[in-house]
Amino acid sequence: MSVNREDGERFRINNSKTSSEPIAKGKKEKSSKFISKISARLPIPLGEFRIHLFKDFKGKEHLALVMGDVKGKSDVLVRIHSECFTGDIFDSMRCDCGEQLRQSIQIITEAKEGILIYLRQEGRGIGLSEKLKTYNLQDRGLDTVDANIVLGHEVDERDYTIATKILKDLGVNSIRLISNNPSKFNSLDRSGIEITSRISLNPRITSENAYYLSTKISKMGHLMDLDSLSISSPERGAVIRYLSHLRSLFERNERPFITLSFAQSIDGCISFTRDKRTSISGEESKILTHELRANHDAILVGINTIISDDPRLTTRLTKGQSPIPIVLDTNLRFPHDAELLKNKIPPLIVTGKNSDILKQRKLEKHGAIIIQMPHNNGNIELPALLRDLTYRKIKSIMVEGGARVISSFVREKLVDMIVLTISPFAIGNGLHVFEEKLFDNNHKSFSLKESKVVKMGDDFIIYGIPRWKYFK
Repeated sequence: MSVNREDGERFRINNSKTSSEPIAKGKKEKSSKFISKISARLPIPLGEFRIHLFKDFKGKEHLALVMGDVKGKSDVLVRIHSECFTGDIFDSMRCDCGEQLRQSIQIITEAKEGILIYLRQEGRGIGLSEKLKTYNLQDRGLDTVDANIVLGHEVDERDYTIATKILKDLGVNSIRLISNNPSKFNSLDRSGIEITSRISLNPRITSENAYYLSTKISKMGHLMDLDSLSISSPERGAVIRYLSHLRSLFERNERPFITLSFAQSIDGCISFTRDKRTSISGEESKILTHELRANHDAILVGINTIISDDPRLTTRLTKGQSPIPIVLDTNLRFPHDAELLKNKIPPLIVTGKNSDILKQRKLEKHGAIIIQMPHNNGNIELPALLRDLTYRKIKSIMVEGGARVISSFVREKLVDMIVLTISPFAIGNGLHVFEEKLFDNNHKSFSLKESKVVKMGDDFIIYGIPRWKYFK
């Protein structure tokens, strides 16, 4: 997720692109009160909110989800979200609404304080039935702005007056607005709401929403940088959205979210031998791997992967920041001329407590960061490592291999999502992904629940949540 803060003055300057103002401008309010207001406790997977229902004089019911005690507070995080039934409920790929809603909830819950206002003004104020008519016009080549105009509507018919009333009712002094929309910003500003900063929401571009997003920028003045966003196929986008969904449900604070990602042949091999690697996956699958990397804080491999492949572990096949490389290297065999040392982001090399201090110093001179960890029979103690990485603010890790590392994370049951690429060829007598004695006895195993399959090129991508089983 990309979070940018810009001051209000710059936001107003950028508003010169905006082709329409919300209808709230110039309207006279009937009253500062609501017909009715009801509150209740609302626990969701990410945390506990207080939900407030407000009914306006037109009979519409609007919601405010409040986390923490915001009354009398300044710089309160606020997202004002207009209802999008197709995006919020069904995760429509035609827009970015559902993604913005989920990102906003995540931002507020991470801050442990904030307000999400949910306004019942579907389709930029024209209603669901008219919005579906615009969909048909867009399928015939019109953009989202022209489709509204052809049907006799304004470009944007939303009214943020009710949002202003809700904020005043909740008693906040000033807000930090989570929005890309200058009209929303200016409408609140004119209504006397002090906005101290803005937080942008940068969605992922897909083949379905790219034209829609570019229109929001060019004709409605929304502040997004499409060049900084990754263009994803629908299939790859589905995997990334599933990852984002799981991460939004992740509640553990003692360790990062772990995604296990690897490619294998149909006979279960990841290479010919431990020392001789081969490219398993096709080009489409490789792009997915790089997109997964861009959606994690760090990427973790074992030293054998570095010695045999000498990878860069970057996101060169897609757009997005490369993750922090982490290498498990108990005996500090890391080569001094490895490609990882040429990256802008220095690698974290995790070694044993008694590793050679001279080797450490030499690698540190090349830019590496050395972490000493306890180990058992040559294996780094993963729970201790993950606690250390949590302390270093690493919230998500993508584990790519090799076989020993993958087996260790599975054996310790430290995996939250698995992304498996199966390529349609056999290697024969190669290196298998899992070690023979994966568990301590034959009565333990695992499967994937909520598993899904997509086809990318000639490859099949299977992804889901590991379910640990115990057989009698």
